[in-house]
Parts: sequence; structure tokens; C-alpha cells
Amino acid sequence: MTKNTKSENLTKSILVFVRDHWALVASVGYLYLSVIGMSQAYFFFHAFGINVFEFSELNDFALAAFKEPKTLLYGLGMVAYVSFASLMAQVFIKRREKRKGGSSNLNSNILTMQMRVMSLMVIPALLFVPIFLPNLLNNSYNDEWKSDYISDAKNHVEIKLRVSSIHNLPNGEIKNLSMLGTTDKFTFFYSKSEKKVIIVPITNVLYVQHS
Repeated sequence: MTKNTKSENLTKSILVFVRDHWALVASVGYLYLSVIGMSQAYFFFHAFGINVFEFSELNDFALAAFKEPKTLLYGLGMVAYVSFASLMAQVFIKRREKRKGGSSNLNSNILTMQMRVMSLMVIPALLFVPIFLPNLLNNSYNDEWKSDYISDAKNHVEIKLRVSSIHNLPNGEIKNLSMLGTTDKFTFFYSKSEKKVIIVPITNVLYVQHS
């Protein structure tokens, strides 16, 4: 094994892997962001008693990464954390190498050891982010947050339905609503007067306007 190969560090190996397998890295990264996006959507709608997965299609999963800007921030945060973990792994190995006196056996396995240290730092974070972080960073979607969201004027809308008989409305208009969000085939509103969620098929919505 040459001296250059022995001294190759983890950061260079990662960059080479990304360069040679950019399509795989992009696909896995996009999938990971989609998982984070759907996780955030689950916690959001769950606060209103909705299981969003029951109303979701494959397209919703594919677009989940772009519906909420925070999802992209989480992704950038993970990139920064992986870079930090790579740096810390190298620092850890260099300190250990000094204690061992720079033995040839340690030098030959330095890349493997860096990968192990980095895995211990990164894998728990990769599992933690999609499941818990969206809930923690959004004030746990508690009752106070729910009340603030419903009362926020920028979320207030009025809608007109194509088929009004479904909701027993004479003119198909529904007012005093808060917009919750949409999936590929459904739109979700919260009625402040009736204090309940209204789920309307998108095909039955004639228009939505801010009130």
C-alpha cells in the first residue's frame, strides 16, 4: 500500500464517492428529504386529528421535500453535521494515532477507523431527524400552537364548492375557515365556527380566496 493511500482521509473519500456516484447520492438525498417532509406533514395534520397518510398519494411523497421550507433547512443541517462528524472523526483518530506512536498497523486502518467513528455520530442523527426533529422544532404542535395557527389572519380563507349539496350549503360557499393544507386529491380546512376539520376533494373546490 502506498504512502498516499495510507494517508487518504475520510473527507477526500467522501468527495470521491459523491463525484463517482452523484446520481445515487442525489436520489438517496431526495428520498431522505421526502421522508423528513412527510414526517413533518404527519405531525402537523395529527395536531388536528388527521392521519394525512390516509389521504396521500405517491405524488405527495415525491413533493414532500418542497412543500415546507423547513424541510430543506433540515437537509442542509444534516449536510453540515456530516461534515462536522467527518472532521471530528479525523481529530479523534489523529489523537489516537499520537498516543499509539504512529504505528504502521494504525496507519493502514485509519480510514476504516474514521468510518466507524463517523458512523457512530451520523447514523443516530439520521434516524433522529425525520422522526423527532419536525415535532420538537415546531413547539410540539401543542394546543397553544394550534390556537395561534387558527387565529392567524394569513391562514383565513373562504371557499366555494362545485357541488354544494355534499355539505348541505345553499350556495356552496364556506366562510370563516383556516387553510391547513392539501394533498394530491384533498384540501384540508378548519372551521372556526364549527370547530372541526373539513376535508374537501380538490375536484369539488371551485375557488379558494383569502378572507
